[in-house]
Amino acid sequence: MFSFIVRRLGQLILVLFGMLVLTFYVSHMVPGDPARLAAGLHATQSQVNQVRRQFGLNLPLTAQFVRYAANLLHGNLGLSILTRNPVSADLGAYFPATLEITLTALLIVLVVGIPLGVVSAVRRDGMPDHFSRVFALLGVSMPPFWLAVLLQEVFAQKLGWLPVGGMLSSYLTPPGHITGLYVLDSLFTGNWPDFTSAFASLILPSVTLAFGSLAIMTRMVRAKLLDVLHQDFIRTARAKGLPERRVIYIHALKNALPPAVTVIGLQVGSLLQGAVLVEAIFAWPGVGTYALQASEGLDFPAILGFTLLVSVVYVLINTIVDILYAFLDPRISYS
Repeated sequence: MFSFIVRRLGQLILVLFGMLVLTFYVSHMVPGDPARLAAGLHATQSQVNQVRRQFGLNLPLTAQFVRYAANLLHGNLGLSILTRNPVSADLGAYFPATLEITLTALLIVLVVGIPLGVVSAVRRDGMPDHFSRVFALLGVSMPPFWLAVLLQEVFAQKLGWLPVGGMLSSYLTPPGHITGLYVLDSLFTGNWPDFTSAFASLILPSVTLAFGSLAIMTRMVRAKLLDVLHQDFIRTARAKGLPERRVIYIHALKNALPPAVTVIGLQVGSLLQGAVLVEAIFAWPGVGTYALQASEGLDFPAILGFTLLVSVVYVLINTIVDILYAFLDPRISYS
C-alpha cells in the first residue's frame, strides 16, 4: 500500500507539471493586455509599463514560465495582478466557501443518490424506478445555469422561502472564523441567526451543483445493484433465510459500491468545475468567482493558482478512491 501511494504521488507531480505547462501557454494565448487592465483605463503608458515590469510581463513567454516554475518550487504562487495579494492568500480566503457548497453537494449525492438507486433496483419497473429514470434524464440533460435560474425564480422570487444569493443576510456579521465554513462556524459558536441564514443560503447553490451528479449516482447504483442481485451468493443468502433488508443493504450493496465510489471520485472534479458557474449565478464568494474574475482580467497567476488547486484536489480524491477499493473489495490488493 505504501509503495502504491508513493507511485501515485509521483504521478501527481507529472500530471501537475503537464497541466501547468498547458494552462500557462494556453492562458497567455488569449488576446488582451493584463497590464493595461490592471493599471486602469486612465493609466498612462509609463504606468502600464511599470505594471508590466512588476509582474514580469515584459519578459519572453518561456522566461516567464521558468520564473513562475522556479517560484512554485519554493511554494510561491505569485502575486495576483488584479488584487495585488499573494495568490495563495487569495485562494485560502476564497476556498472555504467553495468547499462548503462542494461538500454539501457531495453529501446530497451520497445521502439521496445511493438510497434512490437501491429503491429503483429493488422495485424494478415500478413507480420508483420510473421516477428515477425521469430524474436521471433531467439531471444529465438540464443545464446547471438554467436549473439555477429556475430555482431562484421559484423558491426565492415567487415563494420567498430561500435567499436568491450570497452566503449570509446583509444585516448579519460573519461568525467567528474557525473552519471558514459559515454553517459550521456559526454552529460551533452558537450563533443561531447566522446559522439559519447560512444554511438557507447554502441550499439552492448546493442543490444546483449536485443535481447532475445525483442523477448519475442514482443510475450507477441501480445498474450495479441489479447485476449483483442476480449473483449466486445473493441467492445463497436468501436461501439461508436472511431478512431481505440485510441481503440488500449488507450483502448486495457492499458489492455494488466500488463502481459508485469511482463515480464519486470523478464527480468531485465535476463539482469543483461546476462551482465556477454556480458561484457566479448565486453571488457565492468562492474560488469559482475568483477564477472567473481572474479570467476576465487576464490575471495569469490567479488562473494558474486556481488550476493547480483543482488539479491537486482532483488527483488526491481519486487516490483516496483507489485506496478505498481495497477496503470495499478484499480481492483488490496494492501490495
